[in-house]
Order: sequence, then C-alpha cells, then structure tokens
Amino acid sequence: MVISRVTLAFAAILMALVTLGCGGGGDSAQPKPPGPITPPLGSIDLPRGPKLELLTGKASVDFNNCQSDDGATNEARFSHLQRITVYKDAVYLAETGEGCANVSYGINLEPLNLLPAIRKLSDGAVETAVIFTARDVFNYSPVTVRYPSGFHRKESTGESFVLGYAAASSEQNFALNESEVSLYTERGGWTRYVPGLFRFKPSQSYAGYDDLVAGAGIGGGLGAGEPPSYADGGGYAARFTAPHDLEVDAAGLFYVIDDGRIRTIDSDYEVKTLDHAALGITGAIKALDADHRGNIHVLAQRSGPSYTWHRLRDGSRVGFHIRDVVWSPEPPSLETFTVIGNDMLLGVRYAFYPGYSLTHLYRVSATGEVTELTGADMPADQPSQYLLPPVKHIEYGIDGHLYIVLPQGVLVSRDFSIQ
Repeated sequence: MVISRVTLAFAAILMALVTLGCGGGGDSAQPKPPGPITPPLGSIDLPRGPKLELLTGKASVDFNNCQSDDGATNEARFSHLQRITVYKDAVYLAETGEGCANVSYGINLEPLNLLPAIRKLSDGAVETAVIFTARDVFNYSPVTVRYPSGFHRKESTGESFVLGYAAASSEQNFALNESEVSLYTERGGWTRYVPGLFRFKPSQSYAGYDDLVAGAGIGGGLGAGEPPSYADGGGYAARFTAPHDLEVDAAGLFYVIDDGRIRTIDSDYEVKTLDHAALGITGAIKALDADHRGNIHVLAQRSGPSYTWHRLRDGSRVGFHIRDVVWSPEPPSLETFTVIGNDMLLGVRYAFYPGYSLTHLYRVSATGEVTELTGADMPADQPSQYLLPPVKHIEYGIDGHLYIVLPQGVLVSRDFSIQ
C-alpha cells in the first residue's frame, strides 16, 4: 500500500483547497484564498509539531461533490467525517454526509445517497461497518441514526454503540437549526431520526427496530415523532437535543455533551445530567476525552482564549490561555483535544470569514503551560508556520498513533510522543 505523506507545512498549503459546506460567501472586499495548488508529497518535520501522513481520504474538502467509497486506504473517499475511535485491531470513523450539496432526499428527509455510516479501517482497507438507512433489507422503516456523532465497541460482547443527532450543525457547535427542526416535524422526519444512543449486534450492518436504547420512544410509543427535547430518565423516557462527543470511562459509563451540558448513560441506559456547579465547571463545555486509563477530561471555555481543563476523576482543574486570534464571530470557535500522558494536545479552529477556517494546534502541560505547535504566519515564504486545515477531531489511539480527522480524510502521526 502506498501512503501519501503530508506535514503541517503541507497542510497549510492545503488551505487553498479547503471550502466548508456552508459556502464561500462573504463580501467581495474580503481576502480570498489562493486558487487550487497541487500539494507536494514527501515528509518534513515541523520544528514544533508532529510529522503527519495522509492515512486515508483526502486533505482537501469539496462539499459540493461529496464521495463515499470503500477500498484501499489510499483510494477510499468520505463525504463528511465527524469522529474517530481507535482500537488495536481497527479504526472506526463516524461519517455523516452533513452539509454535502449532492445528497438526494426522500419524502421524510431520508437521504437516498451518501448514506451516513460507520466506516472501518483495518489491514490497509476501508469498509462500511454499519450503514444508517431509512429502510433495511426487509423494507422496514426503522428508527435510525441521521448523523452519527460517536462510536464505541464493547470488547466483551462485540456490540457497537452509535450516538446520533439530527437537524443540528456540527459546524455550529451542534446547535439545533430551528428551520430544519420545523421541516423534520412537517415531513415526519422525527418518526425515523431520533437523537440518542443506538446499539448494534456484532454482525448487524443496518438499523433495525430494537437498536435505540436511549432516546425518544419508537413504534408509536411515548415521544415518537416529537422534535428534540431534553429530559433525564431511563431508555425511551430520556430525551436528547443533539448529543455528541461520546466517550466511555474505565467502568463503561458513557459520557456525552448535549445542549452544552455533560450527560451520562449507564449500562441500564439511565440518562443523567451532571451538576456542573458541583464539579466546579464554569463556562461553555467544548469537548470531552477519555485517556488511556479511562479517565474523563473536560474542556470548558471561560471566555475568548481562556479555557479550563477539568479532570473528573479527582476534580482537579487547570486554567490556561492560548493565542488571542481575531476571527469571524460566525461560526464560533470549534475545539477538540486528546490527552497524552499528563499533557493535552488541543486543536482550536477559527472561521476567518464564512466558508474559510483553519486550526491552531497547541500542547498544554499539566500545569497549564501552553506551547503553540503550528504558528500563525501564512505568507508563501514561511510554509512551516501555516495552520492546519479545519479539524473535526483529534485522538491519541491505544495503538500509540495520533489521528487528526479532517472533513474528508485522516492524518496520522505514527508512534507519537508529545514534545
């Protein structure tokens, strides 16, 4: 298998190729990115950052012509990736198709092509592990996942769990889009697409009637067909708005972010909302991560470039500040992080104007010392200081590799150690 290599220097050149699904737009007086550039191959070590390879897909983004194809890792294509989950034998990717202009829809807003899915990468190839369709092979119309926002495989049973949302934008911190909510209500979309947690058997590759384990009721039961709402409770009694950032602790307890709050789902599918005040958490909850010991970490934004890193296991927290960047207020900053030993690797993404965003990469120590890994210069004579393309998720895998998920591809730094 031939793997193209990219680096942070290369990634910055790729910003010329990156366009987000909301379109370019903007005032004609605003600066525009340069025309398409063929990125160079090869590998260069960034002085302050990791060496990166293009593991699969592509680093450029085209939401006007999304593709989703299985095959060898250097040939596979993705519509819109959201999140990665890493095991020793395989890597799983949550693929949504969100924002893709070339999706066709049915009467209940079900996608007829570019179906959302969980894609599995192993042994040098990408295959579709679970596909979310409004009709299964028996032509039933089950409740299913519209946009997958998290994946977990239970090693003891082989079952997999998928978190899903609908009528919300991951590019807007998973805020519900009220016009889309109304459209789903008018078109009967909520009878098929329920925000919540789904469970799949090891051999199951499509959605069925009994897969929803936490979320609004199905089959005409309580809550069926209702738009998203918020309530704790067990199983079908629970309600979600747009849950995301699925993480699992050492005891098997699920953690998610929903409507800006941290919620847990236990083995009996009882959903509870944590008391942020009791945990000493203030500000906006931006992201979650479980380290390799199964400890849950929380990133909260106090204001602007000021953040707090919370460790739920012992209640400790550390505040830190990053570069104060001037950006367009819409969309807001998007953050993702992963914990590596006692340090955090943080990605902060800013929209410099509609349809054009870049990601800063930082190392944050256990004491709050911040080291910027990417820099901020963008002239052609300083390629090593370029920023990353828009990043969806960062994960330090159990296999020792660092994975950076882009909208339509994945970068990897093998045998990664934070410096």
